[in-house]
Amino acid sequence: MAMDQPLLGGTTTTGMFGPVGLVIQAAITAAFWNAKLDLSSANETDKSSVYNYYVGVALMMFVGFGYLMTFLKAYGIGAVGLTMFITCLGVEFAVLTESYMGKG
Repeated sequence: MAMDQPLLGGTTTTGMFGPVGLVIQAAITAAFWNAKLDLSSANETDKSSVYNYYVGVALMMFVGFGYLMTFLKAYGIGAVGLTMFITCLGVEFAVLTESYMGKG
């Protein structure tokens, strides 16, 4: 197999990934624009524990899943980028969901 050919019958184009990612990000941005985030209790929360929780989850996502997939020949370094993209969308979605669920 020549090195210029993708592995496992893949293609060299990204297809609809870019447009779909852009639409998802636009939808999340529109949801943030329309959301009414309640920040009244922000002064009462322990910021260091929330930050430590976020850092722990982010490290699990980026290092654990992203770099674990780089050792597979078919995915390579693209796995790190896709993991970062999905993690960022997940954090944005979690902030929105938590905001909407908190309103009851």
